[in-house]
Amino acid sequence: MKHLLIEILDNILEQDEELHYLIQCEQEVLIELTRDTSKACNTKEGDQYEGVNAVDSALIEVYKIDKTKPDQITPLYEDYTYNGDAQYVGSISWSNWDSGAERIEDYSCILEDKYRLHEITAKWEASYNNL
Repeated sequence: MKHLLIEILDNILEQDEELHYLIQCEQEVLIELTRDTSKACNTKEGDQYEGVNAVDSALIEVYKIDKTKPDQITPLYEDYTYNGDAQYVGSISWSNWDSGAERIEDYSCILEDKYRLHEITAKWEASYNNL
């Protein structure tokens, strides 16, 4: 079974090949813009402190990037936006002190409508409970 964050990111990123995510904590970038969901958290036995597992809470931001101009993107983490050819899509607040779907919150109030975040988490939680 996939980690909850991997399930969420896989579902969101498969919607559009120009979507990327980053993870930050207290305005420090933990994972740079990427489509590689294996970097988001501990994904295999023996992993320690990867992505969101390195901190108590994190912000996962989703951006749509014009693939023809990736070098022109400049991060502005203090206001959670990007200069250049990236469009902010939304963000998820992640907390490691909760468990299951309680770990996430649609911080931007955008991802729920656009990517059915609640459906993804409900399906994941049902599968988890059936283990």
